Amino acid sequence: MEVGCGPCPIGQRLAAKGAKKVYGLDISSEMIEAARKNLTEKGIIDQFELVTADIFDETFQLPEKVDCVILSYTITTFINNYEMLAKILSQCAKQVKPDGYMFIADFSYVNMTCVDTDKFWGGMYTKSENFDENGKHKEFETFNFIIDRAPESPFEIFHIPNFLMFKAGYEAGFGKIEH
Repeated sequence: MEVGCGPCPIGQRLAAKGAKKVYGLDISSEMIEAARKNLTEKGIIDQFELVTADIFDETFQLPEKVDCVILSYTITTFINNYEMLAKILSQCAKQVKPDGYMFIADFSYVNMTCVDTDKFWGGMYTKSENFDENGKHKEFETFNFIIDRAPESPFEIFHIPNFLMFKAGYEAGFGKIEH
């Protein structure tokens, strides 16, 4: 299940690798319809079950448990406090088979004061002014994710340190978490 799937980019890759069924979940019916159109045009819609729903809805349940839940750039763009983080991971855990797993790919704040941003990874870098008294970026405060080709249009991202994602994952019932 790809949470916050939009056009299902990860699901498309899984389908190409042989996944029998991919659930695409998004709160936006417009995104689900755009995904349906795109997947139909590509001839792979039969491998997808697209669902318009809110993962935070306590009553949400897929018709079956899945092998894997994927959150790809979903958490740090929407989750702005620990309670929300714990809730989304708990809701995802309800959808996964006992031997299943969750995959999270997301942004993280990187202190760029010692790096030449012209040479940073792929022309992308981070900027922030939300630091605590020890010089560390504050938890759940925003930072800017900047692409050098459009520096005037940064993405605001919430800073969620890995240890908080691990803590919330363990609380949600995931017994094994890797970094």
